[in-house]
Amino acid sequence: MDKRFLALHVMQSILDASEVLMAVDRLEFENGNVLVATLYNSLFHTICADWCKLFGKWEEKHHWKKLIDENEHERFRSELESGLQRALKSDALGLKTFEHVSYTDFHTLVRGYRDKFVAHLDQLEVLKKQRIPSPRALRETTLLLYSKIYKDLGGDNGVRNFAHPDQFSTEMMYKKVSGFHKLLKNGIES
Repeated sequence: MDKRFLALHVMQSILDASEVLMAVDRLEFENGNVLVATLYNSLFHTICADWCKLFGKWEEKHHWKKLIDENEHERFRSELESGLQRALKSDALGLKTFEHVSYTDFHTLVRGYRDKFVAHLDQLEVLKKQRIPSPRALRETTLLLYSKIYKDLGGDNGVRNFAHPDQFSTEMMYKKVSGFHKLLKNGIES
């Protein structure tokens, strides 16, 4: 089996989790609500861990450089950089105070967050200083890779049982987020 199909599963999981994360983020509950905080943190940690499976170390079996033709690495890296900047401009969380964050710096931030907070539990002083990766930037870079792999595998004809990348467009995402938000809000309040 082509390893890109397994990578698509991981990417679809990230994209789905990011939609639910955004719905949870819209919930208006008093600070310290354990259920909402647990749900948000679980989703965010899963997204960070899965993102690192695809964008972490080059040695990883499913690193993006092993999924895309070598001749396209530079162009795709440039797309990642542009997508990251677009996401950071519109994000309400994460690195919004920076005008420009390179892909390399963002990559280091996500891996550091995963290593210090998701995979291990560092001391509280370290956690307080840790910057949080942008959920939108994690989503945007994943969607770029998903779209590229989807196209490379033949699109709708070659990739059955996977959502078309347009299903994860911003407009579609907000429709889903609104639906998730209503379900979550009704379920938590009842």
